[in-house]
Amino acid sequence: GIPADPLFRSSIMINIRSYGAVGDGVADDTEAIQKAVDDAEARSIHSIFIPEGTYLLTDEILIKSYISIFGTPHSILKAGTGAVSSLIKYDFSSYESQSIVIKYIQLDGSNIAANGILMEKTSGSPYLRNCAFMGIYEHDFTSYGFKFACAQDSALYASGFYNCVFDSGLSLNKFGDTVTINGCSFGRKSDNEFVQYTNASTFAFSNNNVTGYCNFSLQLPSAFTNDIFELQVEPTKDFITIGHAVGNLVMTNCCFSNQHGIADPSTIKLLKLTDYYLEFINCIFTANNAPACYAPVNSLTCRFYGCTISSGISNKDTVLANFNHRLFDVCSGTYGTVEGFDTLNTNEINARTGVLLNNYIRIEAVNTLPATPKNNTLYILRSERRLCLSLTGGVVYETAAMTVRS
Repeated sequence: GIPADPLFRSSIMINIRSYGAVGDGVADDTEAIQKAVDDAEARSIHSIFIPEGTYLLTDEILIKSYISIFGTPHSILKAGTGAVSSLIKYDFSSYESQSIVIKYIQLDGSNIAANGILMEKTSGSPYLRNCAFMGIYEHDFTSYGFKFACAQDSALYASGFYNCVFDSGLSLNKFGDTVTINGCSFGRKSDNEFVQYTNASTFAFSNNNVTGYCNFSLQLPSAFTNDIFELQVEPTKDFITIGHAVGNLVMTNCCFSNQHGIADPSTIKLLKLTDYYLEFINCIFTANNAPACYAPVNSLTCRFYGCTISSGISNKDTVLANFNHRLFDVCSGTYGTVEGFDTLNTNEINARTGVLLNNYIRIEAVNTLPATPKNNTLYILRSERRLCLSLTGGVVYETAAMTVRS
């Protein structure tokens, strides 16, 4: 969950206006804000307050202790003249294992600053935990609005991003366990990366609206829930990539939407997946998705539960073809689904090769059950509207009559 607000641990908070910050968008407030930070560090005060206003920065603000930043919905830090690597930089050299909260701040890169907030260390083990980043709105940075970049032995964990807007992008490189991203928007200009620390687990990406590029390099388990991935401009590379994981990944109530088109879907994909035991539950693949927009899973199995894939069976088949037809363990879907059973168009089932249930049981669509059913085969009886499962040794399990869409 969201960690306790530092205000409840201490009644003392540094107000940057007390150090000469003006906030009129004209005066250079860099020196005043740096003085406020330095004084907070010297006095072991762990919170600074940025009142409403536009604060012009011509150099980065350097923070060398666990200081939280609180603003208002109208508190703006804006890059001034001259390119800087970041507006705010946290140096992890001298502290670790502390809570940091950044709440209600706008970051304006003016297309000259590289990063909005930069948390960086090239060596050591600064394990930041119980951090919360809420209500951050960033735009017009040449690199990322928020960048966490640490060495291989460093990680951000037990932390989350909530209700933020990333127009330039969010980069979490080498984050650890129990990281949550919830209710955030990733603009179409953004280029986001999520690289999980080796052997880390439990990543939750939920209730997010994504129109910018995302590259997920994750350990498992991970869960995507109630997310919208919507391509709005012609991409120059794969729109969403998920790879390098071991185990199980679940995507629930997600929507994949292609609102623009892909000039060459043979080289650029809307969704590219690798090395997953992947489950889609109640997901939607919209009608504008070209069949070739999905890159096939390189290994293991895809399962679809209750998914809606396009607006017609023809496009559904071609989209699924890009998942190597690894479709089954499917229930309660929209197309071809009644009473917990879903399948490809049964008229085409027998013409396909490699259509398997659980990657093991073959499926055949027939009018009547053969006198000697094959082992390990699920029969779809069109005329009798039944399902018959024949296992090794001649054991046959049969359903009662049901509606099986063909």
